[in-house]
Amino acid sequence: PLMDELPFIPPEDFNLDEYDLKTPYMDGRTINIMFSRGCPYRCSYCSYKAISGFRSRSKSAERQVEEIEYIKSQLI
Repeated sequence: PLMDELPFIPPEDFNLDEYDLKTPYMDGRTINIMFSRGCPYRCSYCSYKAISGFRSRSKSAERQVEEIEYIKSQLI
């Protein structure tokens, strides 16, 4: 799939300390990983379809695991 061809974003390019979340359910350092783009649903009330149509793309399960392992290895 096309999204599997996108390179990983190097975690060292981000200063994660700037995003220190002080919440009771997280230890502070977090990172969001996007595994898909678009929306596969056809909700009649949603304006998203006017922007992008109904196109939806996602990374394969194998690629998702690779990306999680890569980020963990860079941050620990």
